[in-house]
Amino acid sequence: MEVRHGGGATVRDFQRYAGLDLLPRLLVRGGRLDAGVARSVVEARTQIGPAIAAQAAERGGPVVAATLEPLLDRLASTDDPAEWQRLALEYWDVVVDGADSIVYRLMFNSLRAAYEPAVPALAALLTEEVGAVEPYRLLAAALAAGDPGTARAAAERLLTPTAQALLGALASLEEDDR
Repeated sequence: MEVRHGGGATVRDFQRYAGLDLLPRLLVRGGRLDAGVARSVVEARTQIGPAIAAQAAERGGPVVAATLEPLLDRLASTDDPAEWQRLALEYWDVVVDGADSIVYRLMFNSLRAAYEPAVPALAALLTEEVGAVEPYRLLAAALAAGDPGTARAAAERLLTPTAQALLGALASLEEDDR
């Protein structure tokens, strides 16, 4: 809402003026997941993640990779889909820190805030990926080598299967909503 001195109040178009902080409120409305908003979150994550990984390889490299080692061990030891998703978020939290970008950090925070409430529902869709630690290890190795191109490719390899699974499920939800 915009209020002008001597004038009235005007409701502003959220699509033009709001920020990413609005995502969690848009994702779940009236107790229902908005499949279109969820699709947008998944698409953004899939596009931005590889760029973050490349920058983390350049700026954080071996330090980032060393921090990921305990998380990789924890990922390898769980078969709980919800815990897997929480650990994957922790993993990306470290990668985002390695990119050393306030814009990426704020974007990640907003995407995470939108995603976390949906973890229990989404985790059930991703049970096939639980235990697939190798893509995470490949990304950590690329980070350790300080190789942005390989880190970008490894992040794409890591994020694409999840994105495809989620986008397929969300497309079904959108069909059901029509």
